[in-house]
Amino acid sequence: MRLKAQASLEYLFMIIVMVVIVAMAIRYFFDPRFGTIKHTGKLQDSIESKISQSMENEINN
Repeated sequence: MRLKAQASLEYLFMIIVMVVIVAMAIRYFFDPRFGTIKHTGKLQDSIESKISQSMENEINN
C-alpha cells in the first residue's frame, strides 16, 4: 500500500510541475513587455503608418 501511495504522490508532483510550467508559458506568451502581444502591437503600428502614408499620398496627388 505504501508503494502505491508513493507512486501516486510522484504523479501528483509531476502534474503540479507541469501545471506550473504551462502557467509560466502562458504568462510569458501574453505579457505585453515581450512575446506575441508586443510583436502584434509593433506589426499593427507599422501597418497603420503605411496605410496613413498611402492615404496622404493619394489625397495630396
